[in-house]
Amino acid sequence: MGSAVLAAVVATVSTPRFAGARVPGIEALPWPASVREAARAPLALLYVQSGCGHCSHAALIFDSVFALSSTRAIIASNDSQQVLERYRAKLGLRLDIARDSGGALIRALGTGAVPTLVLFHADGSRQLVVGFRNEEPYRELLQSFGR
Repeated sequence: MGSAVLAAVVATVSTPRFAGARVPGIEALPWPASVREAARAPLALLYVQSGCGHCSHAALIFDSVFALSSTRAIIASNDSQQVLERYRAKLGLRLDIARDSGGALIRALGTGAVPTLVLFHADGSRQLVVGFRNEEPYRELLQSFGR
């Protein structure tokens, strides 16, 4: 891997906590009704689209880290409920996928790109990681958040 590519991977997943400052606080986001009660920090949120290969890879890692963890974790998408059920079954995800009807949540996060990962820390800080490039740094970031 070239040094420029490696630097981009590290920069993407080494986002400092304050880098998510443009993301509204957890209480200000338009959460889907199905997850509104669970939306309190600390919380890991992964926003995906079913037709995105990088999203599928990120969702598998996210699910493997958080499905059996006590850390609150939400996968969300604005795909139809039928599409989400097929996607979840196809990937074998244990976490449910919250339907963001109309895409209000992804717009409030300030990005339309997927996958989008937001880590809401207990101290109110937020980390934003847009895109997916490399499995190991991504997994390490999720695991360190879950501790």
